[in-house]
Amino acid sequence: MKKRIKLLLAEDDAIIALSTSRILIKNGYDVIIVHNGIKSIEAVKNDPEIDLVLMDINLGSGIDGTEAAKEILKIKALPVIFLTSHSEKEVVDKVKKITRYGYVIKNSGEFVLLEAISMAMELFTVNQELKKDIYERIKTEKELKLSENRLNTIFLSSPAGICVNTADKGLFVDINEAFTKITGYNKEDLVGKEPIGLGLWFNDEFSRLAENTLQNTGKISNIEITFRKKSGDIGFAMISSEFIIYNNMNCVLTLINDLTENKNNLSALSESRKILNNSQKAAGFDFWTVDLNSESLNTVSLGDIKWFDSENGFEFDEILKVTHPDDLELVRSAWEGAVKGESYELEHRVIINNEIRWFFVKADVEKNELGVPVKIIGVTIDITERKNAEE
Repeated sequence: MKKRIKLLLAEDDAIIALSTSRILIKNGYDVIIVHNGIKSIEAVKNDPEIDLVLMDINLGSGIDGTEAAKEILKIKALPVIFLTSHSEKEVVDKVKKITRYGYVIKNSGEFVLLEAISMAMELFTVNQELKKDIYERIKTEKELKLSENRLNTIFLSSPAGICVNTADKGLFVDINEAFTKITGYNKEDLVGKEPIGLGLWFNDEFSRLAENTLQNTGKISNIEITFRKKSGDIGFAMISSEFIIYNNMNCVLTLINDLTENKNNLSALSESRKILNNSQKAAGFDFWTVDLNSESLNTVSLGDIKWFDSENGFEFDEILKVTHPDDLELVRSAWEGAVKGESYELEHRVIINNEIRWFFVKADVEKNELGVPVKIIGVTIDITERKNAEE
């Protein structure tokens, strides 16, 4: 019987933890729930069967998720996926220095969460197997003949891209076929040349940072990079590097897992969402959100409701200005209730370009962990034709 994958879920919000665990258990995972960073570290110490960690970045009081993840990785090599309620750059930067296998925005949906876990397990398994198959062999076989023969065998069989560069100047010494497939460069293009001189690394500053990390720690583990293919196209990869002896030279072995297809799939998903948005426009739908901290109304997609056509949002009073006088109190009362945390659903009239139109509006309120309303998510539908037909 196949062993069930065991996940550690570190989430300080009990409700979110419960709902997330139900999704995971329903899809065949075993789940351990903890509500703070210290408990997550203890769980990994005490349970050697944990296969993956889902770590909330903000765990309330005590150490946060990033600190807990650092301590966990000192105990055991595990794939860590960070969970967050935010997608700001500061949140991403906070976990950049930690070996992780992605991060998931909370409430992204069951599909996104499960795909992130599946991808993380696959990448972790491949990385562990390749490290064992490559690094252990090279370390234990330091003699020229053995290391060269075994490295050539690995080059031929490895599905990951592999390159060997001199440790002092970074000149290419050797690459495998997978590296050629990933970058478009063949051996003749690269041997004796530097990656920076070829423009292979998309960001020269990053390449210098990676070089400093390698010099200071002796290795690079699972760092995501952007590179430029021979064709000029941009690619994405996760790399790991370590010093080796190759042909009696001090060299650096780099393992490259291509992430470009995954990134392109995300781009295709974004395009699908655009198609959906266009369909919503054609149907006269408008979806909108209100950040109650800024009181700015921002439309996610635009339909036929022209006053919503604003890139920078607008005040609620602008809606009242076009609301039919007989419906003003109805709309104002519903809105004031929403600000206090009450969802609503109503039909009301507006006057646009001297024409009376009917709208159906449904709004739901999101609250934070303290029960304070933070966001209103709504849909507005033009139902004028239906109303006219009823009359």
